[in-house]
Amino acid sequence: MKGDTPQDNLDKREVGENIRLLRVKRGLTQQQLAEQMSEQLGKKYTANMISLYENGQDHMHMGALFDFATFFGVAPQDLAPARFLKEEEVVMSYFRKLSPENQSMFERMLKFMLTDNAAPS
Repeated sequence: MKGDTPQDNLDKREVGENIRLLRVKRGLTQQQLAEQMSEQLGKKYTANMISLYENGQDHMHMGALFDFATFFGVAPQDLAPARFLKEEEVVMSYFRKLSPENQSMFERMLKFMLTDNAAPS
């Protein structure tokens, strides 16, 4: 894909290979995996999407990574190289150190910033 670095391509292939190994270990085809994930997670997955991920031909967003981890019952770190998750882990480690009151305030602020209400006029 345009703009990919050699490191991006390596990461995509590594994540894809880990997913393929788990799928094969369960004896599932790509179609069966897509159907079962769609049903179990309530999100639409297709065999084509699975193929693109497994072959490292598409970037996997964090939501999909967590969906695969949930479906296979593994930690996201088991699917992705450590450098792939580093930024998110750092943010979450800071969040966990906050008091419950500050976590709640942070969540409200983040939700506000992600809505149209926070968009500049």
